[in-house]
Amino acid sequence: MRRLLVAVAAFLLFLLPIGCGEDDPPVPAPTGATYDAEGNLIGSQADTSTKRPNLVVIMIDTLRADALTQERMPYLMSLANDGVTLPDATAPSPWTVPSITSFLTGLLPSGHGCDQPLRGPRLLPAVTTFAEVLRQGYDYETAAYTAGPWIGKKESVLQGFTRGGHPYAMQGTSTILKRFAEVRDKQKPFFLFLHSYEAHDPYGEGNHPWPQLPVRNKRHSGLDLSQVTEPWQITKHVMTSWDERVDLYNRHGTALSKIVVKYVHAGFMENPRPELADFLRDAYWKGVLWVDGLIRSTVAQLREWGMLENTVLVVTSDHGEGFGEHGILAHGRQLYDELVRIPLVMTGPAPFQGGRVIDGGVGLLDVMPTFLEYARCKPLDRIQGRSFLKRLTTNAPGRPIFSEEILNRDNTGLDTQQVLTSVRSKRWKYIVVFDELKGTVMEEAYDLLADPDEQHDLCQGLGRIDGLEFDAAFCEAVEMARDRIWGAAEAGNRLYASPYGAGRAMVTSKRPAACDSGR
Repeated sequence: MRRLLVAVAAFLLFLLPIGCGEDDPPVPAPTGATYDAEGNLIGSQADTSTKRPNLVVIMIDTLRADALTQERMPYLMSLANDGVTLPDATAPSPWTVPSITSFLTGLLPSGHGCDQPLRGPRLLPAVTTFAEVLRQGYDYETAAYTAGPWIGKKESVLQGFTRGGHPYAMQGTSTILKRFAEVRDKQKPFFLFLHSYEAHDPYGEGNHPWPQLPVRNKRHSGLDLSQVTEPWQITKHVMTSWDERVDLYNRHGTALSKIVVKYVHAGFMENPRPELADFLRDAYWKGVLWVDGLIRSTVAQLREWGMLENTVLVVTSDHGEGFGEHGILAHGRQLYDELVRIPLVMTGPAPFQGGRVIDGGVGLLDVMPTFLEYARCKPLDRIQGRSFLKRLTTNAPGRPIFSEEILNRDNTGLDTQQVLTSVRSKRWKYIVVFDELKGTVMEEAYDLLADPDEQHDLCQGLGRIDGLEFDAAFCEAVEMARDRIWGAAEAGNRLYASPYGAGRAMVTSKRPAACDSGR
């Protein structure tokens, strides 16, 4: 039975690696708060004569930034028209666990350590979450409901939440909100985190049945297996139909997930089928419109239970989704905009209102520092997230935003070890890839104003950005990324703990000259 449960979980989340490295953990990032012997937060109690604002975060897993249009998500657009939209928001990772952990800690994946797939989902206790700060330092009620199975772990990525549960879907929000509204202490402010998979594959309306059905059921979908023999055909059915996914799994077992993972991340690149990408994209957009309706009903229920009074409401995502734009389907593996650019809409009291659009770089890991400043809470030290509250009332510029990804045999199924880092501003995008096995560092750069789809590499395929000119702030961020990648590559130091203990080649190319800041 244990093996069956593990296999079922792996299949249902085969496109979503889960876990934070328990073996050979990275050195923890400096904690942003200190605790006494009883575990109470020290030195962050502040004046509580005025009740602090509430925070509700609705995070739609796998929602691309270009979903935020009147045609695709009319209700979310109506929220944006009343609130604040940040169209250049960027996720710190192209998959769920490191991205959400960054959101909840203000640290990049390399800072919090939750960047290794298929291991126990454990966040090092030395890393402080914002939920811990709000609960222990400012007496907030904290609750998290997620479709991710990693919520219930001790020292999990959601440590600091005292209430919550898994599995969660917005289709079941009514029951959850009723229960939370009845049991919470109404004298206390609250932080409510709702994380839904309903835009995730299998794409399309109703393809995330709620309440969740057993994976192993006896009924068949009517699928003719004689017509489903090629990896691309299996992928088509698995990623667009819950019933057919279950049917195929019941008949073929866990080997099915390996076939799909290999195809979406390698097979499609080697043998692209544009008609499949179009089919998946169409199903995805139909599902997104359905999700928009679920957001509407969720917000209506929040209002009905009086949970939008003195409340900042955030609707966002953890990462995007690829449909062949750069040779892969689904998510992970790459740091192009279709995978890391996300919607970010905030509503509530001033300054989170007025239908304003705030251009310029902002990261998902900046949202919680912004709320802390707005709620008059002491900011965490030594985090990489930054408050953008000032930008909501002034013309202060954005900042370059980093994203990271780590690839190895666990999450690729291939003999590979790569570290990817990107830097994004409103105009520029820089990507550096260190291949540990080949001992090479390759760079890409894009002018997003002239080339928003990132199809024309300014490096012209040379893998070096010598001679390119960027603005000073972006150039400085690029050099920070270069120092980390090249410094480790030249010294032969590990950028992350390999689960296999294998050595790697020293970098064979020469570090390029510093980028120019002539623009």
